[in-house]
This record gives sequence, C-alpha cells and structure tokens, in this order.
Amino acid sequence: MPNDELPAPAPGAASPFPTESGAGMAAGPNAVEPPAPRLPPLQADNALQALEQQIRRTATLLENPRRDGVVFVSGVERVAGELIALADRHPDGLVASLLLVPFGDYAPAHSVHVAALCAKLAPRLALSTEERHCLVCAALTMNVAMVSLQNMLHHQEHALSDAQHQLMREHPLLGVTLLREAGVTDLRWLAIVASHHEELDGSGYPQGLQGDVIDPLAHILHLADITCAKLMPRSYRPALVPSVALGQLFRNEDHHYEQRVTTAIIKELGVYPPGSFVRLMSGEIAVVVKTLTRATTPDVITVRDADGQPSRSPQHRDTTQPSYLIEQAVSPHAANLRPGALARLWPV
Repeated sequence: MPNDELPAPAPGAASPFPTESGAGMAAGPNAVEPPAPRLPPLQADNALQALEQQIRRTATLLENPRRDGVVFVSGVERVAGELIALADRHPDGLVASLLLVPFGDYAPAHSVHVAALCAKLAPRLALSTEERHCLVCAALTMNVAMVSLQNMLHHQEHALSDAQHQLMREHPLLGVTLLREAGVTDLRWLAIVASHHEELDGSGYPQGLQGDVIDPLAHILHLADITCAKLMPRSYRPALVPSVALGQLFRNEDHHYEQRVTTAIIKELGVYPPGSFVRLMSGEIAVVVKTLTRATTPDVITVRDADGQPSRSPQHRDTTQPSYLIEQAVSPHAANLRPGALARLWPV
C-alpha cells in the first residue's frame, strides 16, 4: 500500500470526515431559529466518517429533544439503525471508529460510542432484533438530562460540586421525564434509561435496585458505558489502552458485573481491537486493522518504522511470525497519526 494512500491532512485543510450540508454555519444576531432538523440518509466512504456523522446527528438531536418530538424519536431511531447496520456490515471499522474518530463535545460522542458498542454486543448476547434496537436507542439518549454537565465534566479536573453530584444522581429519572415529553412511548426504552446506573449489589443509583430487579438490558448498557468512558480521553488523562481498560473491567466482574456481559465485551473488542496501536518485535509500530481467529495475532499494517519515522511503504505484517510478534500495545500518541490518515483502511 503506497504511503500516499494514507495522507495526513494539512493544517487548515478540510476534514476527511465531511460535514452535513450547511453544518457549522454561524447565525447572525437576528437569525430566525431554524426548523427542527431533518436527518438525511447516511452517506460515507469509510467507517470513521460514518461514525462521525452519527455523532453530529446525535448532537443535534440532544440539543433540544422537546422541540419536535416526532423528529426527535424518528431521528434517534434512524441513528440507531445506522449504528446497527455498521455493526453488522463493518464490525472492524466500527470498533476502529470508536478509538480513532475525533470529537468536539464529549456528551454526544460518548452516547454514540456506547450505542455502537451495544449494537455490536447484541448478537453475542443473543438479543432479539427488538431488544437490540431498544438498547441502542436507550444508549443514545441515556444522558439527555445532563448533556451540558457531561461536556463540562469532560474538562473538569476537580471534584464534583454538590449541585453537580445531585444532578448526576438524578439524571436517569430526569432523562425519562424529558424523553416522555419528547414523545418516547416505548416503556422498555424508558426503563433502561431510568436504571442504567444501577448496580447488581444495590449500590447504584438513583433507586438502589439490585439483582434481577434491574432490566438485563440496563446492565448491558451500564457496562458498555463504563467501557467506553475508559477508552475515551479526558482533559486530565489520556484514553486507556484497550487491554488495560478491559483488564480493569474483567477484574471487577465478581463485584458488580455479570460475567457473561464482561466476557462478551472482552471478546467483541479483543485484546488488540481494530484501531488500536501495537509495537512489533521488529520495532515497528502498527495499527490493528482486523481481529482474526486468534485474539493475540490480529491483522496489522505498519505506520512507523523501527527508527520511529512514518512508514514510507506501510506493510501488512504477519503477527504469527517471530519477528513480527506483538511486543506490547501502545497509545495513539506513540503512532502520532491523524485519524484521517487511516480512514481508508475501513471502507464502507
């Protein structure tokens, strides 16, 4: 693969992930409020672009869910359908997108990440088509009552204030109220949002539910929420390397988490998920493109040579060969590549 197929965009250049028509246009001081958004069909060249479009659409929907309930509910369901389609048709690209796509506001990006992971987990957990759709819709809207707070906390380095802590604990039930006012009538969707922070041992919130009283889909959402939070960077820490994040999840399974769900997450993401970076025994740094039969020997393409320079000719490496065994997982900082430089690896 010639290097010019993986170009890093120049400073100030257009995003490799095109915006919707008219997105980003500033309104004048006397501008009339635009009508409720109409969400066009997905059009994307690669999985990273597709996921970024869903983040943008979700951000628009979460801005004011009560402005037009019909548009809100149908918009959420449409985004859910797109994420499920990506999970089914381009599973490796979807996972890579979770690790690579840049984002502005944390709240919509996190909701889409969690929803995408739920979409991918559903078949392994033998969920029905209806359960899968309901779970993904709930994931997209689980934090509808704390969008502004969530964006703020993404950059906040000090402890939560009393007011922030109270809103945090109340947001599941406040979210249900908002969703009802926005036109959501699916009782299970609402129940999942209401209980997505409950713990099996009763230590969760807002109601302190425990055990079988908690909807199984809410528990799946809870663990997907935790996993994606670990994989996303914060202002005060970088994103955790996937193997570290999944190790933390696994070690907690006997305390609050159902083993079949943690096992499903670990198997779906893998030790070295697509979009993560590894250092090979050759000294090269490579990006994981696809998870193969053996979790420890994925399909990879070099991005930096052994001397640390960008690969002039990125190469597939056979990670079953002694000279190309994976030495360790590394952070995206070690690869130092813009996501647009890798987008073509996961076409749709």
